[in-house]
Amino acid sequence: MRILTTSAVSEERVIMKRVLKAVLKAFWRLTAPVRRPVSIRLARWQQQILAASLREEVIPHLVVVRSMLDRIEQERGHLQAIEHAINASRCLADARAEEANLALDSHVRELSRLQRQVEELRQCVEDGTSLRDRLGLVGESSDVNERMAG
Repeated sequence: MRILTTSAVSEERVIMKRVLKAVLKAFWRLTAPVRRPVSIRLARWQQQILAASLREEVIPHLVVVRSMLDRIEQERGHLQAIEHAINASRCLADARAEEANLALDSHVRELSRLQRQVEELRQCVEDGTSLRDRLGLVGESSDVNERMAG
């Protein structure tokens, strides 16, 4: 009986692989005329199955998703119109607020001027001095009137 070493076993495996490979390659080449039409039929059959499943299952879902996306796009358009209207109204409100602020500022200034004149009139009445020299036109102070008179 012969004892095989590991190198002898691996060498026999390599030889066996080569023989099997050569036989299988030859068999594979011989089946080429039969294999080509069969593989073409299999490919067509796979394409038909895929197309049918797309038509039956995927396309209806895509139609639903498309309609949902269209609705979302319409809502987005409405939201953009609303946002534009809000921004325009904010600008208008800001302009009106600034205008009202300016008007109130001028009214406050006029009111304080009138209060000052009323105080001067009271003082004149109490002192018994002439009012003509103390009162000025609207927007003029009493100091300006005193300089003009002097």
